[in-house]
Amino acid sequence: YYEEAIGVVKLVEDDKGNWSPENDLYDWVDRDHFWSDVEENMDHLTYIHTVGGEPMLIERQFDLLEKCIEKDIAKNIELEYNSNGTVIPPKAWEYWKHFKTVKIGLSLDGTGKLNDYIRYPSKWHTIERNIKKLESYEGNLHLWFTYTVQVLNVFYLNDILKWKISNEFENFGAS
Repeated sequence: YYEEAIGVVKLVEDDKGNWSPENDLYDWVDRDHFWSDVEENMDHLTYIHTVGGEPMLIERQFDLLEKCIEKDIAKNIELEYNSNGTVIPPKAWEYWKHFKTVKIGLSLDGTGKLNDYIRYPSKWHTIERNIKKLESYEGNLHLWFTYTVQVLNVFYLNDILKWKISNEFENFGAS
């Protein structure tokens, strides 16, 4: 798995001539050795950056956060996430308050129906509700957003900025 950490992917061909990775770089979340390695070295952690798929759906990360809290090292650790904003598990709020800083980068491609189309099956009203919850969180949470310019949203990028400005967010920056 050390080769995987530096991005080496071996492709294999199946009997139908289709190619796929022999070692899936995106299944780290299900690998016991990954989590045990992190736990063995957790006393030295200062930064944890969790991505996905959707990182808020990775249950094992919450087990790790709980262990950091129990060992009283959470206060030394900065958490960072890249999220689509579709879900915030209720338990996250309880864990996050123990950490030095929590940064959440929200990936947005549009607002309203444009989001719903590009990011199907997500719903903008759910994302917006979650962003407002994050914005109202008091303490160590910092938010930022980014968007991917593409053919479907290139003429609507100002809508995201107008939405942000109209909501007068204080903790929600841009990257």
